[in-house]
Amino acid sequence: MATAVSATVLCAKPNVTFNASFVNTQSDFEYDKAIITTGNNCVGIFKVDDQKLLKTWSTKHTLNFTCPVVPDFLREQYVGVQNKTIIRCWSYEAENIDREKRWKLTEPVFCVLPIPNSEPVVVFQNGNCSFLNDILLAGKDYQTIGQLCSEEQLYWADACFSENVIILLLTWNEKVNTWVVYWLQLSSQHSTELLGKTTFHKKDHQLCTWCLSLGADIQRFLTLWSDGIIYSLEPKNDTLKKLFQVSDSEKTQSFMMTSLNDSYVAIAMKNLENITGEFVIEIWDINFCFQHTRLFVSYPMSCKGQMTFFNGNFYVPCEQGVVSVPYLNQPASLARAVGRLPSLSTSSFSSHSEMLHWKKTGVVSFQYKKDQQNDDILEQYFHSGGRSVSLLYQDLFKKICEKLDFAALSKLLKQVSDIPEKVLVDILNYLLSAGEEIFAGNDEKSTDCPLNDSRSSLIDLVLCYPYNEAFILPYLKVLHLNQIMLLIRYLHYLLKVAPYLETSDRSEVTVTKAAAWMVMIFTAKFEEILVCSDESSKQLIRSLIDTTKELQKSCKDTLMMGLITALKKRLEMPKGKKASSLYCIEVLCI
Repeated sequence: MATAVSATVLCAKPNVTFNASFVNTQSDFEYDKAIITTGNNCVGIFKVDDQKLLKTWSTKHTLNFTCPVVPDFLREQYVGVQNKTIIRCWSYEAENIDREKRWKLTEPVFCVLPIPNSEPVVVFQNGNCSFLNDILLAGKDYQTIGQLCSEEQLYWADACFSENVIILLLTWNEKVNTWVVYWLQLSSQHSTELLGKTTFHKKDHQLCTWCLSLGADIQRFLTLWSDGIIYSLEPKNDTLKKLFQVSDSEKTQSFMMTSLNDSYVAIAMKNLENITGEFVIEIWDINFCFQHTRLFVSYPMSCKGQMTFFNGNFYVPCEQGVVSVPYLNQPASLARAVGRLPSLSTSSFSSHSEMLHWKKTGVVSFQYKKDQQNDDILEQYFHSGGRSVSLLYQDLFKKICEKLDFAALSKLLKQVSDIPEKVLVDILNYLLSAGEEIFAGNDEKSTDCPLNDSRSSLIDLVLCYPYNEAFILPYLKVLHLNQIMLLIRYLHYLLKVAPYLETSDRSEVTVTKAAAWMVMIFTAKFEEILVCSDESSKQLIRSLIDTTKELQKSCKDTLMMGLITALKKRLEMPKGKKASSLYCIEVLCI
């Protein structure tokens, strides 16, 4: 089910025609601004939030933009290419770009690629790539060395910055009907190195759209084919992977695709059955191959052009112009911790390069035993779009308990940031009620600690996990008194040995955290603890009162002082007449 979202039409110029050779949107120097180029001769700067056109430039009809205008982040200027061989650079204050300085080249330019924290890269139609400043200094004397074969036509290019600039070129070889991907590296010494070259085609299906997915240490070229399946190619592992199939692909007329970050990709799709042309945007997790979100946009999508995403907005070419769709990506933390990449059918690709390999993806999960039953259950988690996150966690936790997989439980608590309070208490209850024998047999209890090391380390992860007190209290109330008293014993131990201040180890319980949990426990189970007749429990409470008094004397931290004071008040048993109204024990003889 798609969620309807608000969208805004942006136009580069009033009454501008969008039947030009291209429409492109780029990020500007400021966060809430965008550069929109509508070939052939118009470019505008928009303030997206206000839907306001701030600045516009147009050129003579004899000098058309032949690729999108892009920002030069180092010099805070704009760079455009006219008639394929003229490069112009101008500032925001410029009124007429035809009067700005221009550089005439001998080799036709395909595009200019903007790179944050670096100067732009110019890509020539023969595949040669160079930094903009090198070309401007040389002018007509700049000599290019082509990277492409004579039969290849350059279709698309993109770049990113790692230690060096990585450039991707996508070409089409009409002679043999194949696509070719080049990975190039442009170093700070201005030398170009070929990192890899892959040739591929797919029988009976056409390549519809593509994008480059960028991360801190990974680059992936994603391709979407007419059968709705997305494949991934990385520069250095030479492996094409089949990822997933988008929804309703057999009914889709046109696709557009863009990357949000190294984990998510968005696909805009126009359905054949939709006469009015509205479209949906599906956001997919490319690491774990499941659909994260589905958005419905009530504007007719264009059949050509490329969608972009930056600064919290999608920019989609539509019949009215460029549509801005706001979107705040909220990662699915569960998917980062465990997941399964679906095993799809055997590829119908054929390879013309030894660098092209195919293999089915495996399980990316905790250290489960790799049995078929377990694989099936994990796969269900990420293909059950209607199920709530809470139910997913409950099922996953149940599976972990069945397998006694404490490594998985530890990873769940360390890597997942949105475990519901109910599941958190379920985990705590399981750890408190399970017998010592199911934990590591060689573990010994530390002095005065009621739990062995393996068990206590897992409970520490629960105690350090973020929670909402209002939500967690109702679930703490249903814990059995035996589990509560064991937890109080352990928290009492922590109050005596835990550090006061936070350390670099986030899984280490501090006195503050232990006291906060102790206050919650007494708030949730005060009446039961109060009437507890067990002598060892009474002795524990008396000892705990003494400990809080000592802490109150030595504590200087305001937050800690407040918690200790609250705990001390909870522990103080009422005296005199007030005590008689708290509870009554009657012995019935039948």
